[in-house]
Amino acid sequence: MGKLPASRLASADSRLSGFPFHEFCLMTVDIGVRVLHEALRKRGPRLIEPRPEFAQASVSLVLRPGVDGLEVLLIERPVSDHDPWSGHMALPGGRKNPGETSLDAAIRETIEEVGINLQVEGLELGRLDDIRPLRGGPAITVAPFVFAISESVIVQADPREVADTFWISLARLADPACATDHLYLPPDGEGVRFPALNYNGRVIWGLTYRMLTQLLEIVRSIRPDDA
Repeated sequence: MGKLPASRLASADSRLSGFPFHEFCLMTVDIGVRVLHEALRKRGPRLIEPRPEFAQASVSLVLRPGVDGLEVLLIERPVSDHDPWSGHMALPGGRKNPGETSLDAAIRETIEEVGINLQVEGLELGRLDDIRPLRGGPAITVAPFVFAISESVIVQADPREVADTFWISLARLADPACATDHLYLPPDGEGVRFPALNYNGRVIWGLTYRMLTQLLEIVRSIRPDDA
């Protein structure tokens, strides 16, 4: 699929002025799209300077309204000997193409993996901190972007890249009952335990866990009178 220029994607800055909230219905008891966008803007992302030895990738944290508030879209990757994240719970995303911006890559990969065209159906809310694996993972830097979509948008996952998809409420992920840990067993060396989240028996850990907890920390930091 060809490059999708980010300049064509309307950001929250340009669209939230007079934004028709009833069309997206993206309001929960405590937080709305406008408030989350403002929190992301004020916080600002911590970016990691590109280095030639690190590949560059982007992911999308796609949010929609649900019964229990905002939900985030997660995918389960197919089992593959060629994928370092084989079978993992993850966010839509992948590596940048040459000449592509990080935002372009997030948009393109979301279309390719789950069939959501964020240029047409989404609202860009902001960017989280860049992250890299802490230990034992591939040499890669990941740029996470946050988007909002309507509940009417349909996920059409590519079975070659996605085994399953899940809409999980942020409230569910923030519930202490979901907290667990994951034992990572590297090919050579001792096992290491990482903090994780348990969703119906599926473990969310590693980079995906760290990006989700970034988002949850921002949501928690918003005062009720900000909404």
